[in-house]
Amino acid sequence: MLTRIIVDNLTKAISVQELRALFEPFGRVVSIQIPDYPPCGKFPGIGFVKMTRGQDAAEAALHLQGTVLRGRRLNIQQAISGFGQALLGDQQP
Repeated sequence: MLTRIIVDNLTKAISVQELRALFEPFGRVVSIQIPDYPPCGKFPGIGFVKMTRGQDAAEAALHLQGTVLRGRRLNIQQAISGFGQALLGDQQP
């Protein structure tokens, strides 16, 4: 079953490739989603990583919680089903 992870406190300079490199050591990454600027123009600072196995996603969330990436401490957690679907489309390198 596919599992989605929320990655919070991202810098606007983050790339799909950087998030993929961070999560791939824990298992297969199916997609990375980083929302564009909403109409208000403020970067939301979140991204979504979809992994094939829930166990891999849980391990990644556990090990990567608090990781500093581009000067920001990341907050990582498994997403509630459907959260963010209206905002995002899959982005893949």
